Amino acid sequence: MDGEARFVGFDFAGTPDSDLRSWDPRRYETLQGHADDVIEMLDQLDVQDALWVGHSVSAMIGALAALAEPTRITSMLFVGASPHYLT
Repeated sequence: MDGEARFVGFDFAGTPDSDLRSWDPRRYETLQGHADDVIEMLDQLDVQDALWVGHSVSAMIGALAALAEPTRITSMLFVGASPHYLT
């Protein structure tokens, strides 16, 4: 990183503050659908070398995204994460 930092906050599809029209039960029947959304967002913003901060289930979504795009998410901070959500 070149000394510049930015914070990107967002609402996952299906959460109360999100655009509920974007909810697709088939896409989001697993966490991979949300991870795909994260990857798409990081691609659109051209994010590299990001720190993912995730609480609870969002930590696992970030882990899936990082596995798929390891140059985009290179560090992770999990708060109350549970791998139970992956089963």
